[in-house]
Amino acid sequence: MKKIVAVSLFLVVTFALSEGAYAQKFTKRKRYLSVGWSIGACNYVGDLDPGQSFISPALSKTGIHLGLFGGMYRWTPRISFRGAVAYNMIRGNDAVSDGTGDDVYRRIRNLSFVNHMLEIKADMIYDLFPNKGTYLKRPDYVPYVFWGIAVFYQTPYAQLNNKTGAYNNLRTYNDGKNSEGMSVSPIQMAIPIGLGFRKKLNKEWDFAFEIGWRITFTDFLDDVSGNYSNLSEKKNVRQWQTKSNQPDAIAAAKTIYGADTDLAKFTYIDPVLGQPVVNGFGNNAELTGPDKRGTSNQNDWYIVTNIQLTKVLKGGVRCPKFR
Repeated sequence: MKKIVAVSLFLVVTFALSEGAYAQKFTKRKRYLSVGWSIGACNYVGDLDPGQSFISPALSKTGIHLGLFGGMYRWTPRISFRGAVAYNMIRGNDAVSDGTGDDVYRRIRNLSFVNHMLEIKADMIYDLFPNKGTYLKRPDYVPYVFWGIAVFYQTPYAQLNNKTGAYNNLRTYNDGKNSEGMSVSPIQMAIPIGLGFRKKLNKEWDFAFEIGWRITFTDFLDDVSGNYSNLSEKKNVRQWQTKSNQPDAIAAAKTIYGADTDLAKFTYIDPVLGQPVVNGFGNNAELTGPDKRGTSNQNDWYIVTNIQLTKVLKGGVRCPKFR
């Protein structure tokens, strides 16, 4: 994470300095603003993502992205600065894992989430093909890369049985703490990096395709991180913290131990729920060792893939004066 952030900052400073000389020559008449909108998909990489890769997340758990550009300002022939506001929704669900290989353990863990995020970001766009003239002279096709900073407000929800029923706010039901008994701020930061391809439609309109990765500083976008711990003594809270007592989780465990295996051989009776819970998927450390709920050594990411439509505001172009 630190290396990625450091490299990103180095590239931003390097490109900005390399364009500094052009900024002096790129007159006000050639600079312009544009505004636009975007729509697309949002995926996440984390503990409830079977893909577990920032390149290939689980596409079956794709959420949505809706964005509004506050504006994009052309500063030099290659560099623009952009501000944007967006709604992103990410999700994950152990119950829809395919149930083979390691995924059978996801079925036993039996967790789920949906996170609604409001994002505000500012980034620098670097065009591979420069435009040294006015907006009218911009190239027909332009590949580009971008780096920036983002702040987002996140609200994870979940269903009790992962398939039906009302969604519950996972940040508020446990006296302000999450499922692992920790206080996590709803406001988080991220580093957006990505690439895109822009096409000029006519004098004033552009179309673009873009994919951007958001490197976050939290492991709780999905409400899952390390081991089961600090489980509540309240039944209505505890049932959200460990859901390996439900029929789907028990059935998944039987695929490992055998359908005819005595239930008592791979479960224990939770003292609060009063129901069998699969060993290793609750607060049962004295019997099974540390109960791993997720992986705490990697922060969560989310990925935004979208199409954009932008309108150029004519900016500094002036009509000639006739005397």
